[in-house]
Formats: sequence, structure tokens, C-alpha cells
Amino acid sequence: MTTSIDEKFDVTSLGLVNNHAYTLLNIIKINGIKLFKLRNPWGRGEWKGKWNDNDNDNWTQDIKEQLNVVNSDDGIFYIEWDDYVK
Repeated sequence: MTTSIDEKFDVTSLGLVNNHAYTLLNIIKINGIKLFKLRNPWGRGEWKGKWNDNDNDNWTQDIKEQLNVVNSDDGIFYIEWDDYVK
């Protein structure tokens, strides 16, 4: 499945590309939080908001290990449902 961002929303400051498609890799519910695992087909450029690779306020080492989160600009990122809907 794919998803995209409408060009009327400016999300470039959050690391996303307007009018661009992303691959939906998975939807995970962990500790009551629904996360979407997305991939930028360019293989680079990721979400900079809550649950980004460097978000130490939300990721725990245990959750990172469970979901195989890699801190790398590989185009794969997680975004929480509430942020995705916005």
C-alpha cells in the first residue's frame, strides 16, 4: 500500500515531501500507541517529528529492539496515527 501527502500541506520542515508517495510497510500497536511504519521510496528523507529515529523521549531501547528501529537516513520511519492523520 502507499500513502501520500497533499500539496496543500507544507510538511517540509518535518522532513516529508509534499505531493510525494510513501510505502506503508506496517501498522503497529505497541503500549496502546498506533504507529505507521513508512518508507520514502527515494531511500532517504524521514519524518522529524515525534517517533523519529532520534526521539529518545518516546523510544525505549526495548521498543526499538522489538521493531528493529535503526537510526539511519534509510527512508524508513515511524509516525504516530495522530500525526499521520494531520
